[in-house]
Amino acid sequence: MGADVKRPEELRSFRWFGAERTSGLRSFSHRSRMRQLGVEPEEHLGKPLIVILNTWSEINPCHMPQ
Repeated sequence: MGADVKRPEELRSFRWFGAERTSGLRSFSHRSRMRQLGVEPEEHLGKPLIVILNTWSEINPCHMPQ
């Protein structure tokens, strides 16, 4: 199991929020959106980001659950 564990630098969330990219516009946008949602930096920086997304909508029939 040890081989499956990734270091924080290998995670996609590190590429979005990591220290090496702090000067980039893309990472600025990601950090800005997190602040708009009320998420503090210590709550997500250096941690994997796990997100569950549901696109269900009655407006668009292709997004309705089967």
